[in-house]
Amino acid sequence: LDAKKVAPEKLLELYSQKNGFFKIDQLHREFDQLTSRLQMQTSIPNFTKVTKEIKNTKTVYREFINKLTRLFSTSCKNHGFLPNDQFQQRHFFKQVVEPLVTQDPVVVFFIDAFRYELGEVLMQRLQEDKGKCDLSARMAELPTITPVGMNALLPIESNDRLTPAFDKKKGKFIGFKSGEKLINGPTQRKKLLESISDHPVKWTSPKEIIGKPIKTLKSH
Repeated sequence: LDAKKVAPEKLLELYSQKNGFFKIDQLHREFDQLTSRLQMQTSIPNFTKVTKEIKNTKTVYREFINKLTRLFSTSCKNHGFLPNDQFQQRHFFKQVVEPLVTQDPVVVFFIDAFRYELGEVLMQRLQEDKGKCDLSARMAELPTITPVGMNALLPIESNDRLTPAFDKKKGKFIGFKSGEKLINGPTQRKKLLESISDHPVKWTSPKEIIGKPIKTLKSH
């Protein structure tokens, strides 16, 4: 692939399509989980040879992912770091969530560092349990750090632009501004959604629901 000719949107398509590049990340994660357990069992046959092959496999994966990362970075440099609107994270809420809210109750999971390949696993499990399920990809806002990614999911853009907020004393990015409001954590996200929604908003953390009976979860 020529990064000068291939736009980021095309790379996103190649990554997220059926059996796309994301599958390599997925297989590597599963491989890493399996081999982490194996390497603790020093009594397995040919332990030294096995650990050597594990290391070689991880080296091959790292070489591949580095090439893919450089390709993507070069493509963004040549074509721009913001893709078309439908692939921008900042438009997720207005383009995906708002149209659904008018129909039925909607649940939005705000999960930090939840990779696309894990989303594909979740989709498969939801399909097995509930039937129809769709998965689509967007490009993360840069830099891909928690204060950017988690807060950019909210409807805080104005005229397609985000307004970053900084701690001037520490010289640190801390979130985004929505009007005069600082959006930099779960509490602020909840208040923002409550202030703009015509429907009731309930904010629940995983700790409040994991392990609880189904009857109790229905109230959430």
